[in-house]
Amino acid sequence: MITDEDLAVERCIRMIKEGMVTTITGKDVPIKGDTLCVHGDGAKALAFVERIKNMIETHLPQYKVSTEYNSRNWGSEDIGFLMERVQAHGGQAVYMRTMTTMASAQHTTEFDLDEKALDKGISVFAAIVFDVMGK
Repeated sequence: MITDEDLAVERCIRMIKEGMVTTITGKDVPIKGDTLCVHGDGAKALAFVERIKNMIETHLPQYKVSTEYNSRNWGSEDIGFLMERVQAHGGQAVYMRTMTTMASAQHTTEFDLDEKALDKGISVFAAIVFDVMGK
């Protein structure tokens, strides 16, 4: 997780402008992102999202920034706690989320998703794993 706000904003802008992201090992990986989804419930989370929004509007005015709160896309605190526990015991942890249109909120009987997103997510995750393993 990137906690340095300047670095996080810089990487967001680079992902949008250049279609590149930097892995934890420092390798650049090409990626085409359709959505930038920010998770966080810390004290500075809202200010950070506002900063990203302002940077995109200033430097990339051709992109639309939505200010709509996505209440159908609930948080991932359980993943965060699991990652912290793994790391506290000397392991490495990663959380990747592939976004897609949903028919309904998660954890409901109407929940459904576009399964084409799974292929893209698996491909990106596999590329990251191979990079981390040095393959």
